[in-house]
Amino acid sequence: MSETSSKKTNEWKNRSPDTVTVIFDQGCSMCRNFATMLKNMTLPEDIDIVPCGSGLQQKLVPFVSHEECMKAFMLIEANGTVLTGGDAASRAISIAPKLAPYAWMIRSKAGRAAAAVTYAGTKLLNRKRKRGCKNC
Repeated sequence: MSETSSKKTNEWKNRSPDTVTVIFDQGCSMCRNFATMLKNMTLPEDIDIVPCGSGLQQKLVPFVSHEECMKAFMLIEANGTVLTGGDAASRAISIAPKLAPYAWMIRSKAGRAAAAVTYAGTKLLNRKRKRGCKNC
């Protein structure tokens, strides 16, 4: 077993029952960059960040279809609640320990609205610039 495989296995063993799952479009640069930022700002036991359609995604959240997760950034709470778009991005950011001082802002109604507008605006810009993501 390689060191990387061993690390992933250990992270899976340490997975909390409260761990949320984030699903992103690996073919979209905006989604990949956001997923990378989340990986750098969160603890592995708090959040699983997996590409849409991957084997791990099918194992963790088999009820989310490939078509669904290709439409928008998704976050699935431990209880099965599915968040998409700006709501999913806001929730994912609120988990990050490095952003704890700003969590109140992200959890507020105005913060969630700002995240939704930012998410929609970024998708629109990405589409206009034709960055290669057919889903944005």
